[in-house]
Amino acid sequence: MKKLLLVIALVGIANSLFSYEGEVFGHSYMYTRPAFYHVNMQQHLWHDIVYSKKGDVLGGIQVIPFYQKSISLAKTARYFLINGKNCLLVSGDANTSELKTRDIRAEWIGLPSNFHGQLSMAPKQRQFGASLEYHQDLKRFVDWSFLQSSWVSMSIPVLAVENNLRFRQFDVVNPGTEFPRNLLEAFSNPEWQYDKFGRSKTKVGAGEIRLNFGTTFLNSDYFQIISYSSLVLPTGNKPDAEFLFSPVVGHGGFPGFGGGAQFQILLNRDPETLAWTFFASLDAIYLLSRKMHRTFDLCEKPWSRFMLYNTKNGTQSFVPGVNVLTHEVSVKPYAVVDFSMGWRIITNGWEFELGYDAWGHGDEQIHFKDPFESPTGVCFSEFGIAGSTPNTTASQSTIAQQAPDDVTFIPLVEEPLDLAAGFSTIIDVKSGMATSAQTNAVHFAAGKIYFGEKVDAFLGFGIFGEFIRKNASLQNLGAWCKFGATF
Repeated sequence: MKKLLLVIALVGIANSLFSYEGEVFGHSYMYTRPAFYHVNMQQHLWHDIVYSKKGDVLGGIQVIPFYQKSISLAKTARYFLINGKNCLLVSGDANTSELKTRDIRAEWIGLPSNFHGQLSMAPKQRQFGASLEYHQDLKRFVDWSFLQSSWVSMSIPVLAVENNLRFRQFDVVNPGTEFPRNLLEAFSNPEWQYDKFGRSKTKVGAGEIRLNFGTTFLNSDYFQIISYSSLVLPTGNKPDAEFLFSPVVGHGGFPGFGGGAQFQILLNRDPETLAWTFFASLDAIYLLSRKMHRTFDLCEKPWSRFMLYNTKNGTQSFVPGVNVLTHEVSVKPYAVVDFSMGWRIITNGWEFELGYDAWGHGDEQIHFKDPFESPTGVCFSEFGIAGSTPNTTASQSTIAQQAPDDVTFIPLVEEPLDLAAGFSTIIDVKSGMATSAQTNAVHFAAGKIYFGEKVDAFLGFGIFGEFIRKNASLQNLGAWCKFGATF
C-alpha cells in the first residue's frame, strides 16, 4: 500500500511539474484549488501535540476558519478566450472593413449584421469557510502491539465558493432592437442549455469527508516521521455545465483515495531554549472517474460551440452549438498533489513557520459515453455547421467567418465511427477538460501552544500567496486561523 501511495504521489508531481505546455486557450472548464486543501494549514501547530497526546481519551480536535481569493490576471482570462487575446472583436457581416480582423461573427450569436462590439472577462473566485478535524489514537481502544502507534482521523470542510466570470462588453455600436440586443444578452441567451456567461454565482456546502489511517514512526526530540492513507468521500457538487466557470465546492464531486507523509528534523544542537527544524509534507489524492456534462469545440475550430447548426432533414435549424456540442462524458482527473516544505522556529511554546508550497494536477482524461447522443434530442451525426438557409451546411466556417454553403449537406459525422478512434477526430477533447496546472506559494504561520497536565491546546494563524506557472489555474491569496486541543 505504501508503495502504491508513493507511485501515486510521484505520478502526480511529474504530471504537474513536467507537463508544462505554455498557455492554453478556449477551454470551457477550469479545475480550481479548494481553499481547504493546504497541507501546511492543516499541519501547523497540530503536528506538535497530536502525535503525543497525554489525556485519557487520546483524542484531538482542531478547527480552521479560512479565506482565499484569486487575483485577476490577464493570462487567466485567456484560458477561456481565444486567439491569445484578452478582448475579442464581435462584428457583423455588414461591417465589411472588419471582416478580416474580427474574432466573432455577430450573426452566430444572434446579433444584427451591422453590430459592432468588444468583450472581455476577468475570472475571479472567493472561498471562505471552516474545516473541522478529529484525531484519535487507536491504542485507546485496542491493546494490539502493531496498532500502538496508529491513529485515525476525520475532517469535514464546510465552505462557500463564489465565482465571477466578470464578463464585460464595451465599444458597442448598433445594438439589436430585439433580444438579444447586446453581448451580455447574447452570451446568456436562455435558449442556450449550456456554457452561458452568467454573473456571480455562489455555492455552499461540505467539500468532502476525508478519513485517514496513519502511523507515527518517529516523534521524539523534534524529529518526526508520519505516514497515512486516505479515503475521500465526495459531498461537494459537480460542475454545473449550464454556466461557464460555475462554482464547485471541493474536488468537483469526485471520490478518491491517497495518502501522504510528514517529516521533521532538528537542525540545531541545543533545542532546550530554541529549536530550529526543517519540515516537509506531501499529500496526494487520486480522484476516481465520474460522469458529468462537458461542452466542447470542434477540432481546429475554437469557440465553434457558439456557432449555429442545422440538421439535414430540416427538423432543427440554426441550433445553438452549445446545445449540440455538450455531452455526458466520463472524466478521470487522476492525481492532485500538495507539497509543503520550510523551516520552523520553536521557543517557549511559540512556533514560527516560513515555507514553500506547490500544488498541482495533471491533465484530465475524458471518455465519451455515446458520441451520437445530443441534448437536442436529435442524433449528433445528423448536425452540420449551419449554412445560409435551413437544410444547408457551411462546413468550412469558423467562429469568425461563415464560409460559402456546401454543394451537399456535410454532417459533423459522415459515417458511423467507433468511440475510441473516430469521435476524437471531430471533437476537440481538450477544449472541455481541465489541463494540467501547478501553483507555487510562500506561506508564513505563527502560533502559541499551551501545554497542560493532560490537555494541550493551541491558537495560531497563517497567510500565503500563490504564483501560477501557466494560465490553467487561478492565482490566490489567502489567510487562516486555527485553534484546537488534545485530551
